[in-house]
Amino acid sequence: MLRMLSKFNPTLSSLFIAFLILLYAGISYALVIPVTDDTYTNSSSVNTNYGSKPTMKIASSPMQTGYIKFFNISLPSGKTGNDVDKAILTFFVSNVKKDGSIEVRKIDSADPQWWEATLTYSNSAGIAPIGNLITTINVNSSLKGNFVVVDITDIVKSWLNNPATNNGIALVPAFGVSAEVDCKEDKNSSHEATLDIIFKAVEGTAGPTGPTGPTGLTGPTGPTGPTGVTGPTGLTGPTGPTGLTGPTGSTGPTGPSITGPIGPTGPTGATGPTGPTGTGPTGPTGPQGPAGAVGATGPTGAAGATGPTGTTGGTGPAGPQGSTYYLFTGGMTGLTTDSPVYGAPVGINAADSDENKRKTIISPVRSCVARNLHVTLTAAPGTGNNRTFIISVNGTEDSSGDSVSCTISDSNTSCSDTTGRRTVDVNDTVSIKAKTTTSPSDADALYGWECYP
Repeated sequence: MLRMLSKFNPTLSSLFIAFLILLYAGISYALVIPVTDDTYTNSSSVNTNYGSKPTMKIASSPMQTGYIKFFNISLPSGKTGNDVDKAILTFFVSNVKKDGSIEVRKIDSADPQWWEATLTYSNSAGIAPIGNLITTINVNSSLKGNFVVVDITDIVKSWLNNPATNNGIALVPAFGVSAEVDCKEDKNSSHEATLDIIFKAVEGTAGPTGPTGPTGLTGPTGPTGPTGVTGPTGLTGPTGPTGLTGPTGSTGPTGPSITGPIGPTGPTGATGPTGPTGTGPTGPTGPQGPAGAVGATGPTGAAGATGPTGTTGGTGPAGPQGSTYYLFTGGMTGLTTDSPVYGAPVGINAADSDENKRKTIISPVRSCVARNLHVTLTAAPGTGNNRTFIISVNGTEDSSGDSVSCTISDSNTSCSDTTGRRTVDVNDTVSIKAKTTTSPSDADALYGWECYP
């Protein structure tokens, strides 16, 4: 980190380190890490150093390999590399001369490590040994003028857990490719590589359990089992004896036998009385037959169907999602009385009056809200003088009255805007605008700001 900042001046280097630590102490879940070193080597010029070149060349013949390295960042208390959710390497392909492919590979640790000002083809094997393959990128003319995004989460976790292993990433040519990738030294584009580290969000508290549903209805009673078999009927008792027959009555006398005229028929004699009916005693009642055996108990009827289960209570509301935001840090050198001038939103560059040379797309994934701008100068503007710094989106200072800016006046050397807001949509361009209406002292500026999704 000190090696890169020494290109500007010692005062700016120490200020930037203190400023970055101050901003970094308040971060929760995301970091944007700028590049410290980017260069390439050439097998046809083994002792030539290309650290000051604006682009790195990636080619198969002669063999030209790109090298990129980022700041070592200390994690907040309690966080380790295992808290990283995603780490994304982004670089810009400015030219494609020949189709092919590029292998993105880890650079193994070495002692000493490589730096862009001293790396050559002849010493690269010792201080920047090429390691394991991360992924392969197909390169053709459609990639020219576009960003390439590579997931290097596992590598960054190991760097954060053991900073000594952070020796960067290599872009190795394969299959006849010839292409160019922007370096931080390219003053016309500011498309240097970046490393986005997103930490795992804190999960919200679980909502309360929903109430228990009502008990289901009781099923109907099963049918009654069949009646058991009836036992046999007891035996009939014997019949009693018949009573005695009464005596026959006496015959009446015959009339005289005189033949004469036949007299009238005499009356029929009276019938003798009927003898009394025998009334013999009734025979005793026979004994009662034994009781039949009790029939077997019929089988139990089938159980009725179970009533339907009551409805499940609704799920409690989800706890709130933990917040996540991005932190951007940068600076511009060579601030004079010219107004306005511009600096890139991340990384350190010379102030430029052409905003197109300093504006950068900083939201490639989703929209966010810019806020909390902090600016520090290496020299105060002086009595009666001031400098105003503004987050410029798509070349404008505000949108519908929403803006983020702060002013440093007189003997002050810093300012902040903690209340301003400005929306940055996907593919919007962002720059830091500096303007003055007076004649402030020459100075360099360092700034930091946040963007909440």
